[in-house]
Amino acid sequence: MNIIYKLTNKTKNTFPKYYIGCKTDCTITNINGVNTIINTVTNRPYYGSSLNNFFAEDLSSGHIFEAEILEIVPKKENLMNVEANWLQKVNACNNNEYYNLSNGFQTLSKPDKVVNIYGEVLKDYAMRQSNFSKKRNTAKELGFKSILDFSLFTYYKRIENKNWAEISYEISKHRHFVLTYFKNIDLNKVIEQNENLNDNLKNECSIMFSKGCSIYRISELLKLEIPIVEFYLSFELDLKENKSAAFLVAKAKGYTNEQFIDIICKDIARGLSIKDVAIKHGLNIQSVYRYIERMISQLYSNDTFSISDTK
Repeated sequence: MNIIYKLTNKTKNTFPKYYIGCKTDCTITNINGVNTIINTVTNRPYYGSSLNNFFAEDLSSGHIFEAEILEIVPKKENLMNVEANWLQKVNACNNNEYYNLSNGFQTLSKPDKVVNIYGEVLKDYAMRQSNFSKKRNTAKELGFKSILDFSLFTYYKRIENKNWAEISYEISKHRHFVLTYFKNIDLNKVIEQNENLNDNLKNECSIMFSKGCSIYRISELLKLEIPIVEFYLSFELDLKENKSAAFLVAKAKGYTNEQFIDIICKDIARGLSIKDVAIKHGLNIQSVYRYIERMISQLYSNDTFSISDTK
């Protein structure tokens, strides 16, 4: 079944609390009294793909979102057009009741249609998002945590007087790989900006990203290198990439994300290995590390340690 759906945040009474989206190959199932979208391919709950920071925060905090079908769309190729019609009915992107950051993209839209308040047109926005995802995924596939991590590695290899080909061979790639990867990144500026990080720029990046601005456009407007924008948005990007698996595991066990973090860290404190914790809770090892990192960040921000009972 292909649908246009509406999610309603049943936990809070303030806005935004609604989200309209489209989903292919799905059904609606009642889970613990809440109508939930189920992806019939993976057989897992689906909670939308919004990039809105408020949506991500509410979802990761364990808020309950109930789904309803607005329209069943027989043909997949019509989904985006039908979704755009529903979004435009309520002017979702300019309606403070909705999490949506745009009024959708109609498949017959001209490629030069402006899609956000920062002047990006559809063809550029789509290409920039795709390019950033590919660059970030490539860095991770090489074993780096981020584009910034790869950038620092490469910069210091260059300081050691290694040429581009030598660095490429060191990571088992063809001789031109690293040079091509960093073609539009100024590593000297990356180092300079990394040494002068500040909260004001971080907040600006977060606001622009929450309003649908691409990473590349943020880079242009704030005159920041891509790896630095990525760093400033690390929480949002990690949350977007990991919210499905991590949040769904916590939700399936009847916990909020914060409660589940506490449980995992107690297991570590009791002496279980990372691998044992992953097996116990049905997580991969990377997800366990992310839960622990989040707990550590909370300790630094709150100056308190919530895991007082390790018995």
